[in-house]
Amino acid sequence: MLHRVTYVERPALMGFGRDVRTDNEDQITRKITYYFESLDKTHQDFQNQLDEIRGTLVALKMQLENP
Repeated sequence: MLHRVTYVERPALMGFGRDVRTDNEDQITRKITYYFESLDKTHQDFQNQLDEIRGTLVALKMQLENP
């Protein structure tokens, strides 16, 4: 953990604690976030399809057991 240094305490370290990250990293973060959001949506879509298939199978099973 870095100690916050003011220009009065240590003039040589003025600007040392500034953010040096580029905007590129923010774009990468957005792409990764979008990827996981789309992955979550795809998972939800598959879950809904499986629920429909399960419902159909249960209905068919009931029809076969009760002719």
